[in-house]
Amino acid sequence: MGIKKVLSTVKNTVGDFMANLGDLNDSQLQELERKKKELLSVNDDAMDPGKAANLVANRLTAIQSEVFRAYLPQLQQLYIPIDGVNDVCADESRVLSFDVTRWVTDANENNIEKLSNVYQVLHGENCNVALIFNRSSDKCKVTLAVSSENESFDPTIVRRYGARLRSAIAGNFPGSNCADTDAIGRIVFPYEGKVSISAVSNLATEKSEKFISQSIEKLLDGLVPKQEDENYTLVLLARPVNDVAPYINTLHEQYSAISPFAQMQKQFSITESAAAMSSSNFSGGASYIVSANVGKAWSTTSQVGNSQGNTVTYTNYSVKHTLALIEGQMKRIEQCQALGMWNFAAYVVSPNTSMAQNVAHMYVSLTQGEQSFLEPVAINVWNKTDQADTVAYILNALQSLHHPIFKLNPNVEEQFLLYPTL
Repeated sequence: MGIKKVLSTVKNTVGDFMANLGDLNDSQLQELERKKKELLSVNDDAMDPGKAANLVANRLTAIQSEVFRAYLPQLQQLYIPIDGVNDVCADESRVLSFDVTRWVTDANENNIEKLSNVYQVLHGENCNVALIFNRSSDKCKVTLAVSSENESFDPTIVRRYGARLRSAIAGNFPGSNCADTDAIGRIVFPYEGKVSISAVSNLATEKSEKFISQSIEKLLDGLVPKQEDENYTLVLLARPVNDVAPYINTLHEQYSAISPFAQMQKQFSITESAAAMSSSNFSGGASYIVSANVGKAWSTTSQVGNSQGNTVTYTNYSVKHTLALIEGQMKRIEQCQALGMWNFAAYVVSPNTSMAQNVAHMYVSLTQGEQSFLEPVAINVWNKTDQADTVAYILNALQSLHHPIFKLNPNVEEQFLLYPTL
Protein backbone atom coordinates (compact mmCIF):
# COMPACT_ATOMS: atom_id res chain seq x y z
CA MET A 1 0.00 0.00 0.00
CA GLY A 2 1.55 3.31 -1.07
CA ILE A 3 2.29 6.24 1.17
CA LYS A 4 -0.60 8.33 -0.19
CA LYS A 5 -3.05 5.47 0.34
CA VAL A 6 -1.93 5.01 3.94
CA LEU A 7 -2.05 8.72 4.67
CA SER A 8 -5.50 8.89 3.14
CA THR A 9 -6.61 6.03 5.38
CA VAL A 10 -5.21 7.80 8.43
CA LYS A 11 -7.10 10.95 7.53
CA ASN A 12 -10.37 9.18 6.86
CA THR A 13 -10.45 7.32 10.16
CA VAL A 14 -11.96 10.30 11.93
CA GLY A 15 -13.40 12.12 8.97
CA ASP A 16 -13.38 15.90 8.86
CA PHE A 17 -11.89 16.12 12.33
CA MET A 18 -8.56 15.12 10.83
CA ALA A 19 -8.54 18.29 8.73
CA ASN A 20 -6.93 20.04 11.70
CA LEU A 21 -3.95 17.74 11.48
CA GLY A 22 -2.28 19.70 8.72
CA ASP A 23 -0.19 18.30 5.90
CA LEU A 24 0.59 14.65 6.54
CA ASN A 25 2.36 14.34 3.18
CA ASP A 26 5.77 14.68 4.78
CA SER A 27 8.38 15.45 2.10
CA GLN A 28 10.84 13.12 3.83
CA LEU A 29 8.34 10.26 3.62
CA GLN A 30 7.74 11.01 -0.05
CA GLU A 31 11.47 10.87 -0.67
CA LEU A 32 11.74 7.52 1.13
CA GLU A 33 8.91 6.18 -1.01
CA ARG A 34 10.62 7.40 -4.19
CA LYS A 35 13.87 5.63 -3.28
CA LYS A 36 11.96 2.46 -2.49
CA LYS A 37 10.25 2.44 -5.91
CA GLU A 38 13.63 3.01 -7.55
CA LEU A 39 15.06 -0.08 -5.88
CA LEU A 40 12.10 -2.18 -7.08
CA SER A 41 11.83 -0.78 -10.61
CA VAL A 42 12.46 -2.87 -13.74
CA ASN A 43 14.61 -1.28 -16.45
CA ASP A 44 16.48 -2.32 -19.58
CA ASP A 45 19.29 -3.82 -17.49
CA ALA A 46 16.94 -6.11 -15.54
CA MET A 47 17.97 -9.14 -17.59
CA ASP A 48 21.62 -8.69 -16.71
CA PRO A 49 22.35 -11.66 -14.37
CA GLY A 50 23.87 -9.53 -11.62
CA LYS A 51 21.21 -6.83 -11.70
CA ALA A 52 18.43 -9.39 -11.98
CA ALA A 53 19.72 -11.08 -8.82
CA ASN A 54 19.69 -7.73 -6.99
CA LEU A 55 16.15 -7.03 -8.19
CA VAL A 56 14.93 -10.42 -6.94
CA ALA A 57 16.65 -9.88 -3.59
CA ASN A 58 15.07 -6.42 -3.23
CA ARG A 59 11.63 -7.71 -4.08
CA LEU A 60 11.92 -10.59 -1.62
CA THR A 61 12.92 -8.10 1.08
CA ALA A 62 9.94 -5.88 0.23
CA ILE A 63 7.59 -8.87 0.40
CA GLN A 64 9.01 -10.01 3.73
CA SER A 65 8.44 -6.54 5.18
CA GLU A 66 5.06 -5.65 3.65
CA VAL A 67 3.32 -9.04 3.40
CA PHE A 68 4.89 -10.89 6.32
CA ARG A 69 5.61 -7.79 8.48
CA ALA A 70 9.29 -8.56 8.99
CA TYR A 71 9.82 -4.95 10.04
CA LEU A 72 7.81 -5.30 13.26
CA PRO A 73 10.65 -6.66 15.45
CA GLN A 74 12.62 -3.51 14.55
CA LEU A 75 9.78 -1.05 15.09
CA GLN A 76 11.43 0.48 18.14
CA GLN A 77 14.78 1.06 16.41
CA LEU A 78 13.70 2.16 12.92
CA TYR A 79 10.41 4.04 13.37
CA ILE A 80 9.41 7.27 15.05
CA PRO A 81 5.99 8.74 15.98
CA ILE A 82 4.01 10.94 13.60
CA ASP A 83 3.45 14.33 15.17
CA GLY A 84 -0.10 15.48 15.66
CA VAL A 85 -2.04 12.30 14.94
CA ASN A 86 -3.07 11.60 18.55
CA ASP A 87 -4.09 15.20 19.20
CA VAL A 88 -6.91 15.06 16.68
CA CYS A 89 -8.17 11.68 17.92
CA ALA A 90 -8.64 12.74 21.52
CA ASP A 91 -12.31 13.71 21.58
CA GLU A 92 -13.81 12.47 24.85
CA SER A 93 -17.25 11.68 23.40
CA ARG A 94 -15.86 9.02 21.08
CA VAL A 95 -14.83 6.48 23.76
CA LEU A 96 -17.14 4.34 25.91
CA SER A 97 -16.17 1.69 28.47
CA PHE A 98 -17.80 -0.47 31.13
CA ASP A 99 -16.49 -3.02 33.64
CA VAL A 100 -17.32 -6.71 33.46
CA THR A 101 -17.83 -7.52 37.14
CA ARG A 102 -18.59 -11.22 36.65
CA TRP A 103 -17.59 -13.39 33.73
CA VAL A 104 -19.21 -16.83 33.54
CA THR A 105 -17.87 -19.47 31.14
CA ASP A 106 -19.17 -22.91 30.22
CA ALA A 107 -16.66 -25.76 30.27
CA ASN A 108 -18.72 -27.62 27.65
CA GLU A 109 -18.56 -24.83 25.09
CA ASN A 110 -15.77 -23.15 23.15
CA ASN A 111 -15.38 -19.87 25.02
CA ILE A 112 -12.86 -18.49 22.51
CA GLU A 113 -15.44 -18.79 19.74
CA LYS A 114 -18.04 -17.14 21.97
CA LEU A 115 -15.68 -14.24 22.67
CA SER A 116 -15.17 -13.99 18.93
CA ASN A 117 -18.94 -13.68 18.60
CA VAL A 118 -18.84 -10.69 20.95
CA TYR A 119 -16.21 -8.94 18.84
CA GLN A 120 -17.99 -9.86 15.65
CA VAL A 121 -21.07 -7.76 16.45
CA LEU A 122 -18.90 -4.71 15.71
CA HIS A 123 -17.38 -5.95 12.48
CA GLY A 124 -18.17 -3.67 9.60
CA GLU A 125 -18.39 -0.64 11.86
CA ASN A 126 -15.93 2.26 11.86
CA CYS A 127 -14.69 1.66 15.38
CA ASN A 128 -12.07 0.12 17.68
CA VAL A 129 -12.76 -2.36 20.46
CA ALA A 130 -10.55 -3.34 23.40
CA LEU A 131 -10.56 -5.88 26.19
CA ILE A 132 -8.57 -4.42 29.10
CA PHE A 133 -7.18 -6.27 32.14
CA ASN A 134 -5.94 -4.17 35.05
CA ARG A 135 -3.93 -6.55 37.27
CA SER A 136 -2.92 -5.67 40.82
CA SER A 137 -1.74 -7.81 43.70
CA ASP A 138 -5.25 -8.45 45.08
CA LYS A 139 -7.60 -8.27 42.09
CA CYS A 140 -8.05 -8.13 38.34
CA LYS A 141 -10.40 -5.56 36.86
CA VAL A 142 -11.82 -6.41 33.41
CA THR A 143 -13.08 -3.63 31.14
CA LEU A 144 -14.62 -3.63 27.67
CA ALA A 145 -14.17 -0.42 25.69
CA VAL A 146 -15.17 0.80 22.25
CA SER A 147 -14.40 3.98 20.32
CA SER A 148 -16.19 5.51 17.34
CA GLU A 149 -14.25 6.76 14.32
CA ASN A 150 -17.28 8.02 12.41
CA GLU A 151 -17.27 11.52 11.00
CA SER A 152 -20.14 12.49 13.25
CA PHE A 153 -19.45 13.58 16.83
CA ASP A 154 -22.84 12.23 17.91
CA PRO A 155 -22.25 10.35 21.25
CA THR A 156 -25.26 8.14 20.59
CA ILE A 157 -23.17 6.25 18.01
CA VAL A 158 -20.67 4.95 20.57
CA ARG A 159 -23.51 4.30 23.03
CA ARG A 160 -25.14 2.12 20.39
CA TYR A 161 -21.88 0.16 20.05
CA GLY A 162 -21.71 -0.25 23.82
CA ALA A 163 -25.28 -1.56 24.04
CA ARG A 164 -24.48 -4.06 21.31
CA LEU A 165 -21.47 -5.35 23.26
CA ARG A 166 -23.54 -5.72 26.44
CA SER A 167 -26.16 -7.74 24.59
CA ALA A 168 -23.49 -9.95 23.01
CA ILE A 169 -21.96 -10.72 26.42
CA ALA A 170 -25.37 -11.54 27.91
CA GLY A 171 -26.18 -13.87 25.03
CA ASN A 172 -22.83 -15.65 24.76
CA PHE A 173 -21.90 -15.75 28.46
CA PRO A 174 -25.18 -16.18 30.41
CA GLY A 175 -24.84 -15.23 34.05
CA SER A 176 -22.12 -12.63 33.44
CA ASN A 177 -22.61 -9.20 34.96
CA CYS A 178 -21.56 -5.78 33.69
CA ALA A 179 -21.49 -2.42 35.46
CA ASP A 180 -24.82 -0.65 35.34
CA THR A 181 -23.47 2.56 33.83
CA ASP A 182 -21.18 3.36 30.94
CA ALA A 183 -18.16 5.62 31.27
CA ILE A 184 -17.81 8.16 28.46
CA GLY A 185 -14.30 9.48 28.00
CA ARG A 186 -10.75 8.41 27.29
CA ILE A 187 -9.33 5.37 29.08
CA VAL A 188 -7.54 6.24 32.32
CA PHE A 189 -4.62 4.06 33.35
CA PRO A 190 -4.27 3.72 37.16
CA TYR A 191 -0.64 4.79 37.40
CA GLU A 192 1.06 7.90 38.67
CA GLY A 193 4.34 8.96 37.17
CA LYS A 194 6.16 7.37 34.25
CA VAL A 195 5.38 3.96 32.78
CA SER A 196 6.96 1.58 30.28
CA ILE A 197 5.06 -0.01 27.40
CA SER A 198 5.46 -3.32 25.60
CA ALA A 199 3.73 -3.89 22.26
CA VAL A 200 3.12 -7.44 21.04
CA SER A 201 2.29 -8.40 17.48
CA ASN A 202 1.86 -12.01 16.46
CA LEU A 203 -0.58 -14.32 14.73
CA ALA A 204 -2.49 -16.11 17.48
CA THR A 205 -3.42 -19.64 16.42
CA GLU A 206 -4.26 -22.95 18.07
CA LYS A 207 -1.50 -24.92 19.75
CA SER A 208 -3.95 -27.22 21.49
CA GLU A 209 -7.47 -28.09 20.39
CA LYS A 210 -9.81 -25.12 20.87
CA PHE A 211 -7.02 -23.19 22.71
CA ILE A 212 -7.70 -25.34 25.78
CA SER A 213 -4.19 -24.78 27.16
CA GLN A 214 -3.85 -21.19 25.99
CA SER A 215 -6.31 -19.25 28.16
CA ILE A 216 -5.56 -15.74 29.40
CA GLU A 217 -6.09 -16.91 32.97
CA LYS A 218 -2.69 -18.59 32.85
CA LEU A 219 -1.10 -15.17 32.36
CA LEU A 220 -3.19 -13.36 34.98
CA ASP A 221 -2.69 -16.11 37.58
CA GLY A 222 0.97 -16.64 36.73
CA LEU A 223 2.17 -13.04 36.84
CA VAL A 224 0.75 -11.64 40.07
CA PRO A 225 2.26 -8.31 41.18
CA LYS A 226 3.90 -8.46 44.60
CA GLN A 227 4.02 -4.71 45.11
CA GLU A 228 2.27 -1.67 43.69
CA ASP A 229 4.94 -0.68 41.18
CA GLU A 230 4.59 -4.12 39.55
CA ASN A 231 0.92 -3.63 38.65
CA TYR A 232 0.20 -3.85 34.94
CA THR A 233 -2.53 -3.29 32.37
CA LEU A 234 -2.98 -5.59 29.37
CA VAL A 235 -4.83 -3.96 26.46
CA LEU A 236 -6.06 -6.24 23.66
CA LEU A 237 -6.94 -3.72 20.95
CA ALA A 238 -8.63 -4.59 17.67
CA ARG A 239 -9.91 -2.62 14.71
CA PRO A 240 -12.16 -4.26 12.08
CA VAL A 241 -10.82 -4.31 8.52
CA ASN A 242 -13.87 -3.59 6.41
CA ASP A 243 -12.13 -3.50 3.03
CA VAL A 244 -9.78 -6.40 2.34
CA ALA A 245 -9.36 -5.56 -1.37
CA PRO A 246 -6.11 -3.59 -0.88
CA TYR A 247 -4.56 -6.54 0.99
CA ILE A 248 -5.59 -8.97 -1.74
CA ASN A 249 -4.32 -6.68 -4.51
CA THR A 250 -0.97 -6.33 -2.75
CA LEU A 251 -0.60 -10.10 -2.51
CA HIS A 252 -1.47 -10.53 -6.19
CA GLU A 253 1.03 -7.87 -7.26
CA GLN A 254 3.83 -9.29 -5.13
CA TYR A 255 3.16 -12.83 -6.33
CA SER A 256 3.23 -11.77 -9.99
CA ALA A 257 6.39 -9.72 -9.47
CA ILE A 258 8.57 -12.63 -8.32
CA SER A 259 6.94 -15.69 -9.93
CA PRO A 260 9.01 -15.39 -13.18
CA PHE A 261 12.16 -15.83 -11.09
CA ALA A 262 11.08 -19.08 -9.41
CA GLN A 263 12.76 -21.20 -12.09
CA MET A 264 15.43 -20.63 -14.70
CA GLN A 265 16.49 -22.89 -17.57
CA LYS A 266 19.89 -23.11 -19.25
CA GLN A 267 20.65 -25.08 -22.42
CA PHE A 268 24.00 -26.60 -23.30
CA SER A 269 24.94 -28.19 -26.69
CA ILE A 270 28.07 -30.02 -27.87
CA THR A 271 28.79 -30.68 -31.58
CA GLU A 272 31.54 -33.00 -32.87
CA SER A 273 32.42 -33.16 -36.62
CA ALA A 274 35.13 -34.40 -39.04
CA ALA A 275 35.45 -33.22 -42.65
CA ALA A 276 37.47 -34.35 -45.76
CA MET A 277 37.76 -32.55 -49.09
CA SER A 278 39.43 -33.35 -52.50
CA SER A 279 39.49 -31.37 -55.76
CA SER A 280 40.87 -31.63 -59.32
CA ASN A 281 41.29 -29.07 -62.09
CA PHE A 282 42.16 -29.48 -65.84
CA SER A 283 42.38 -26.79 -68.51
CA GLY A 284 43.79 -26.36 -72.05
CA GLY A 285 43.60 -23.96 -75.01
CA ALA A 286 44.42 -23.49 -78.76
CA SER A 287 44.76 -20.29 -80.72
CA TYR A 288 44.21 -19.94 -84.45
CA ILE A 289 42.21 -17.35 -86.28
CA VAL A 290 39.63 -18.17 -83.72
CA SER A 291 40.45 -19.20 -80.18
CA ALA A 292 38.98 -21.88 -77.92
CA ASN A 293 39.44 -22.71 -74.24
CA VAL A 294 38.46 -25.94 -72.55
CA GLY A 295 38.38 -26.40 -68.79
CA LYS A 296 36.94 -28.77 -66.19
CA ALA A 297 36.98 -28.76 -62.39
CA TRP A 298 35.30 -30.79 -59.63
CA SER A 299 35.39 -31.15 -55.83
CA THR A 300 34.00 -33.53 -53.20
CA THR A 301 33.34 -32.80 -49.46
CA SER A 302 32.16 -35.26 -46.84
CA GLN A 303 31.31 -34.54 -43.14
CA VAL A 304 30.63 -36.94 -40.31
CA GLY A 305 29.57 -35.79 -36.77
CA ASN A 306 27.01 -35.81 -33.94
CA SER A 307 25.36 -33.20 -31.69
CA GLN A 308 24.19 -33.46 -28.05
CA GLY A 309 22.03 -31.00 -26.14
CA ASN A 310 21.05 -30.73 -22.43
CA THR A 311 18.59 -28.49 -20.59
CA VAL A 312 19.20 -27.76 -16.90
CA THR A 313 16.45 -26.26 -14.71
CA TYR A 314 17.45 -24.20 -11.66
CA THR A 315 14.92 -23.56 -8.87
CA ASN A 316 15.29 -20.50 -6.66
CA TYR A 317 14.03 -21.95 -3.40
CA SER A 318 13.78 -18.55 -1.72
CA VAL A 319 11.32 -17.41 -4.37
CA LYS A 320 9.47 -20.73 -4.42
CA HIS A 321 9.06 -20.75 -0.63
CA THR A 322 7.90 -17.13 -0.60
CA LEU A 323 5.29 -17.91 -3.26
CA ALA A 324 3.95 -20.74 -1.09
CA LEU A 325 3.70 -18.39 1.91
CA ILE A 326 1.86 -15.78 -0.16
CA GLU A 327 -0.61 -18.47 -1.22
CA GLY A 328 -1.13 -19.27 2.46
CA GLN A 329 -1.80 -15.60 3.18
CA MET A 330 -4.28 -15.44 0.31
CA LYS A 331 -6.18 -18.41 1.70
CA ARG A 332 -6.20 -16.83 5.15
CA ILE A 333 -7.60 -13.52 3.86
CA GLU A 334 -10.27 -15.31 1.86
CA GLN A 335 -11.42 -16.95 5.09
CA CYS A 336 -11.34 -13.56 6.80
CA GLN A 337 -13.77 -12.19 4.23
CA ALA A 338 -16.36 -14.56 5.67
CA LEU A 339 -15.34 -14.63 9.34
CA GLY A 340 -14.06 -11.08 9.79
CA MET A 341 -10.60 -9.56 9.70
CA TRP A 342 -9.06 -7.37 12.40
CA ASN A 343 -5.94 -5.27 12.88
CA PHE A 344 -4.90 -6.49 16.30
CA ALA A 345 -2.11 -5.93 18.81
CA ALA A 346 -1.58 -6.38 22.54
CA TYR A 347 -0.10 -3.65 24.72
CA VAL A 348 1.26 -3.90 28.26
CA VAL A 349 1.47 -0.77 30.42
CA SER A 350 3.34 -0.90 33.73
CA PRO A 351 5.50 1.30 35.98
CA ASN A 352 7.93 -1.63 36.05
CA THR A 353 9.83 -2.22 32.79
CA SER A 354 10.68 -5.82 33.68
CA MET A 355 7.03 -6.59 34.38
CA ALA A 356 5.99 -5.07 31.04
CA GLN A 357 8.50 -7.34 29.30
CA ASN A 358 7.53 -10.45 31.28
CA VAL A 359 3.82 -10.02 30.57
CA ALA A 360 4.52 -9.55 26.85
CA HIS A 361 6.58 -12.75 26.66
CA MET A 362 4.01 -14.69 28.67
CA TYR A 363 1.29 -13.50 26.32
CA VAL A 364 3.30 -14.67 23.29
CA SER A 365 3.88 -18.10 24.84
CA LEU A 366 0.12 -18.55 25.23
CA THR A 367 -0.92 -17.34 21.79
CA GLN A 368 1.68 -18.89 19.48
CA GLY A 369 0.28 -21.91 17.64
CA GLU A 370 0.82 -24.22 14.70
CA GLN A 371 -0.08 -21.64 12.04
CA SER A 372 1.67 -18.66 13.64
CA PHE A 373 4.62 -18.98 11.25
CA LEU A 374 2.86 -16.79 8.66
CA GLU A 375 3.93 -13.69 10.60
CA PRO A 376 6.90 -13.07 12.91
CA VAL A 377 6.61 -12.57 16.64
CA ALA A 378 7.42 -8.98 17.55
CA ILE A 379 7.87 -7.61 21.07
CA ASN A 380 8.89 -3.97 21.24
CA VAL A 381 9.57 -2.32 24.59
CA TRP A 382 9.71 1.44 25.15
CA ASN A 383 11.49 2.33 28.36
CA LYS A 384 10.02 5.02 30.60
CA THR A 385 13.47 6.51 31.21
CA ASP A 386 15.16 6.62 27.81
CA GLN A 387 12.10 6.89 25.55
CA ALA A 388 9.66 8.95 27.59
CA ASP A 389 8.38 10.95 24.60
CA THR A 390 7.51 7.84 22.58
CA VAL A 391 5.90 6.25 25.64
CA ALA A 392 3.71 9.34 26.09
CA TYR A 393 2.75 9.18 22.39
CA ILE A 394 1.71 5.50 22.60
CA LEU A 395 -0.10 6.01 25.89
CA ASN A 396 -2.07 8.90 24.40
CA ALA A 397 -3.13 6.69 21.48
CA LEU A 398 -4.20 3.83 23.75
CA GLN A 399 -6.29 6.17 25.89
CA SER A 400 -8.28 6.99 22.73
CA LEU A 401 -8.32 3.29 21.70
CA HIS A 402 -6.14 3.80 18.65
CA HIS A 403 -3.17 1.84 17.42
CA PRO A 404 -0.19 4.22 17.45
CA ILE A 405 1.03 5.23 13.99
CA PHE A 406 4.75 5.39 13.22
CA LYS A 407 6.80 6.51 10.24
CA LEU A 408 10.14 5.21 9.01
CA ASN A 409 13.01 7.28 10.34
CA PRO A 410 14.28 9.37 7.37
CA ASN A 411 17.85 8.73 8.48
CA VAL A 412 17.75 4.93 8.19
CA GLU A 413 20.42 3.08 6.26
CA GLU A 414 19.72 2.18 2.63
CA GLN A 415 19.18 -1.49 3.45
CA PHE A 416 15.99 -0.53 5.33
CA LEU A 417 14.47 1.64 2.60
CA LEU A 418 12.37 -1.32 1.46
CA TYR A 419 10.49 -1.30 4.77
CA PRO A 420 7.02 0.33 4.83
CA THR A 421 7.25 4.10 5.22
CA LEU A 422 4.22 4.04 7.56
